[in-house]
Amino acid sequence: MASIPILGRLKTIGNLIASQSFFVTLFVILVLTLIVLLINIKVKSKAPKYVAAIVYFGLAVLVLARYGHYVLTLNDSIVEKFFKAMYFPNLVVYLSMLIISLLLMVANIMDKRFSVFARIINSVSFFLIWFLFILLVDSVKKLGLNFYDVKDLYSNRTVMILLQASMFIFAVWVGVVLIDLIVRRIADKMDNRSLEKDITNNLELNNFKSNANNEIDNKNSNEDINKESINVVNQAKNQNENDEYL
Repeated sequence: MASIPILGRLKTIGNLIASQSFFVTLFVILVLTLIVLLINIKVKSKAPKYVAAIVYFGLAVLVLARYGHYVLTLNDSIVEKFFKAMYFPNLVVYLSMLIISLLLMVANIMDKRFSVFARIINSVSFFLIWFLFILLVDSVKKLGLNFYDVKDLYSNRTVMILLQASMFIFAVWVGVVLIDLIVRRIADKMDNRSLEKDITNNLELNNFKSNANNEIDNKNSNEDINKESINVVNQAKNQNENDEYL
């Protein structure tokens, strides 16, 4: 493959964009919305975010309308490739699985929000996958297979079983992690709603108690005022009677 300089690559991409008005319009809209969002970082207004979200949604609908039929024709091929990669993983897929499993285990240690069940599944899955990896390396070494040749690896039944078992455990592991994440999100939202409801009820109760206490204080204050008024009237009446007697 011939080496292409950076300027040549940029020129090719530019010519491709300029070849259709649809690409030019799409590129301009994306650049403008990007500029608005970057400016909005300092302004911190919600309106540009809403506008950008609406624009991106409209562009997504437009792209789906333009290429949706073609994408649908690829569904069978995509699903087939996906299951083939899971059941017969190549070296890149297998190494990516090992890296992701390591990251998941680190998250399992650092993130305290995982449930006890999820932590158990994470630990067991991580142990099994890496133990199978050690068995795989040992088998490839003893059998003298080429680790970078997929056909050579799958020609041996033991190696194929180890690869498929690793991918199966990883698929189950990822499924459990996703389910646990969804359940935790739903539980957090329910807890937040319950907490907001409790806070609202407590505020209403406190307001009710405060209003009731104020009414009682006002009533007591009025009664004290009435008593003082009666006492003043009685004193004045007694003074008048004394003056008449004298």
